Amino acid sequence: VHAPTAQSAEPCTVVWLDGDGQYGARRPGSDYLIGGPDGLAAVAAEHGCGLWVPQPPGGQSTWWQRGRDNALWLHVRLPEGRLILGGYSGGAQLITEYLLPAYTLPAGTRVLLVGGGDRPRVRATAAGNHALRWVTGAADRDGGDGWDSLEAAMRGHAWYSAAGWATSSSWPAGVTHDDYAFGSLLREMLAADSTVTPAPTPAPTVGASVRPSTPRANPLPHRTPRPHARHHHHHYTRGVCRAVCQAHPWTSLPSSPTRCARSCAPPC
Repeated sequence: VHAPTAQSAEPCTVVWLDGDGQYGARRPGSDYLIGGPDGLAAVAAEHGCGLWVPQPPGGQSTWWQRGRDNALWLHVRLPEGRLILGGYSGGAQLITEYLLPAYTLPAGTRVLLVGGGDRPRVRATAAGNHALRWVTGAADRDGGDGWDSLEAAMRGHAWYSAAGWATSSSWPAGVTHDDYAFGSLLREMLAADSTVTPAPTPAPTVGASVRPSTPRANPLPHRTPRPHARHHHHHYTRGVCRAVCQAHPWTSLPSSPTRCARSCAPPC
C-alpha cells in the first residue's frame, strides 16, 4: 500500500490486479510494475492517489481461477472514495468476467484493462456507471498456450459497449503480451480523464475462432530479460495447467501437461 503524497479533494485510490504469477505485485521495488519514476506508485502519487496492489487470497497466484470467490473477496475490501481500478492479463479477466457484472462500485470509477478483459462469465446484475478502457496489443495473440489476449479483450469491449457502458479502446500495433508499460498507460488514461468518452482506435482483424477465456501465465518482464525466459514461461504455463486440474474435483489429474490441457475445465 502506498499513501498519496498530495491531498486530493476526496480520497482516491488506484487498485491494480497483476497477471498470473503476480510477478510485479510480489516485487514492489521493481520498475516492472510498481517502482521507478514511471511505476504505478509514482503515477498514482502524481494524481494525489494512494496505491493498493493486492494479491489473490490464500496464496493463490491467479485472480481468475476462483473468480467468483476472489471477486467477492476484493469487493468487500475496496477502499472508499474515488476509485481507479486496473488489471493486467488474468487481473483484467477477473475485473470484467466476475467483478463488474456482479458488484456495484463507486460512481465515477475508472477502469483500465491491459492485455485482456473478456465478457462476463456470471449473470450481469450491476449497472454500468463506470468508464472502461481496454489496451491490448494487436500482436498480443495466442502465445502457444491456447489463450488469445486480443480476442478476449475485443469480446469484452464489444459486450460492455453493447450493454451501454462508457468504453474506449486501443489496439496498438506490434505490442505483445510482454511489452506493456503499465504506469505510462495509467498516466495516459488519467491525463485524458474527462466526461467525453474517447473514440476507440480501429480494431485489428482477428480470426473467427473463439478460444477459451483462460489467461496464460504472466511472462517474465520483457524489460529485465533472463536466460531461458521462454523456456521458463513454457514450464510455468504447464504448472498453471496442473493447478487448474487439481482445482476441479470432477477432472482427474493426467500424467502429462499436454493431456492436462485437453481435459482441464476450463482448458489451459
